[in-house]
Amino acid sequence: MKISNGKWMWWSRGIGGRSALDYLIKVKDYSFLEAVELLAGQANIQPPLSVSEQLPVEKHLLLPKENRYHTNVFSYLTGRGIDNDIVRFCIETGRIYESAYHHNAVFVGMDQQGKPQYAALRGINTDFIGEANGSNKNYSFLILAEKMSDKVHVFESAIDLLS
Repeated sequence: MKISNGKWMWWSRGIGGRSALDYLIKVKDYSFLEAVELLAGQANIQPPLSVSEQLPVEKHLLLPKENRYHTNVFSYLTGRGIDNDIVRFCIETGRIYESAYHHNAVFVGMDQQGKPQYAALRGINTDFIGEANGSNKNYSFLILAEKMSDKVHVFESAIDLLS
């Protein structure tokens, strides 16, 4: 090997190059793909695996821990003009609760069996708005009508529905 222009070069049978790839192609007569595969094998490099987007990924809803009392969320919602009875109904049925650590309002969406599948989070004393990890938006916060109806009312947020 010798230095040319500040870079190491190898010289074999009058053929010069700068890399192991050059050496395998020019001196050992490997094709480009063969040389790359050989070097990748020597370096124990595995080709990237492709993951099919068709595979279903099972989500698990991670609800925030519930606070023992719901005083802050009750005051927050009634302070926004929502009727006391509506707030009590939602708390008693598990549709709304106050999170233990951050004291956010948690609005829970459930499936037909009453199992939580979605949770919207709203900061009570902050601008925070988010969703719980693993939320399935097919089960958003809702309150069913008492009687059958051919109308559906859609709201931008849980608080808009309650108002």
